[in-house]
Amino acid sequence: MRRFLPFAISFCSVFVIAELPVNVDLLFVGTYRRGAIEASSGETWFGVYSTGDGFRLLRSKILVEQLRHDNPDLPFTVRVTADQQRVPVFLVKGIPGLSDRPIPTIFSGKFFLPPFQTSILQLTDSIRYGFQAKGTYREVAGAQGLYDYELEFFQFPWKRSQMLATFRQIDLENPPSILWAGDLDNDGKLDFILELANHSGATQKTLYLSSMAKGNDFVAEAAEFSHPDC
Repeated sequence: MRRFLPFAISFCSVFVIAELPVNVDLLFVGTYRRGAIEASSGETWFGVYSTGDGFRLLRSKILVEQLRHDNPDLPFTVRVTADQQRVPVFLVKGIPGLSDRPIPTIFSGKFFLPPFQTSILQLTDSIRYGFQAKGTYREVAGAQGLYDYELEFFQFPWKRSQMLATFRQIDLENPPSILWAGDLDNDGKLDFILELANHSGATQKTLYLSSMAKGNDFVAEAAEFSHPDC
């Protein structure tokens, strides 16, 4: 049985509370402020790697190094790397059945879906999914902005949709985006990672898994990697 812990994170004026499973973890290589990374050197994760002709899940050991600066006024930082030759798209652990194997991947990158547009993702010849966005561009205090943004997820044929995120105003410097989509948990259904920070300099990458969905939902939040910068 999975255990859940209340999880709260504040990004300046944005406050998010969610229940996340404690046994699924998401990680990205890179350099972060000290204290932002709970992982330790020597841990075994599974990374999703681009191989040139597709994507593959590979067992990886991570290295977490503390970096010192010549300038004593700068805060210490830590660098996370993995022991494979290629840089992983992301690292994950805690999902049942993870093993070295190819990973069906439809998209990898960063894509912001503008209002009233739909992005169609075809996992197999017979299974198609879509993201749909809503929102309004309007001028406030002399500045053009995007307001009342919503991002929904659905499966063809359209019978119902699942609301993934809503924002009163979008930070166009770092808008909510699709980062990766494919079948990570090997159940033949779509999983994906969204960037939901909606704040310049911050990150709130959230992994959604189909195998954890409940009720009429297609997916459920499985893990989150957050790094505020405010």
